[in-house]
Amino acid sequence: LEHDQMRLMYVETKIYQIEQEQKMSEYDVIMKSVEPFPVASIREVSPSMQEIGLTLNRIFGELMGYIHSSGGRISDKPEHCGITLYHDEEMQETNIHVEAALGIVGTLKPSDRVNVYTMPALETAASVVHRGPFVSLCNAYDAVTHWIDANGYEVVGPAREINLQFDPQGDPNNYVTEIQFPVRKRA
Repeated sequence: LEHDQMRLMYVETKIYQIEQEQKMSEYDVIMKSVEPFPVASIREVSPSMQEIGLTLNRIFGELMGYIHSSGGRISDKPEHCGITLYHDEEMQETNIHVEAALGIVGTLKPSDRVNVYTMPALETAASVVHRGPFVSLCNAYDAVTHWIDANGYEVVGPAREINLQFDPQGDPNNYVTEIQFPVRKRA
């Protein structure tokens, strides 16, 4: 049932994206820098876009379990929690390289599945904030990637998706997600 729900959400996202193509962007892209911070993470390959939600839910759950069982503590800063990194250079429909990361406080030992490292600083990031359900997140991605291209920048690292306000039991219309692309001016 959960698998079918994710597939349905994927189809709804595609329909929503098609419907929105003729509308003007509602997003303001800003440039910002991001300081480094310690994280624990798990990196995997999701079989498809339809299953990415399942993959991320599973690995975020595994990551939280590891942190708590190891005596670690998750950061209480919203911008350090619930971070998804997309490591593919271009949008993929299958075999998507994703990383789930949680900011941590103090020290934590890595394991064979969990990496512990300092999330690198971003000197320059093109950033946009999306308010609403994940099904419409594609509009924010479209806005920021079009802005990057139109303003003479290029992406120089994995996209970061930060869940600033997320409650799986709450109203998806109240979700707040920031998307960050590390960028530099094209030569």
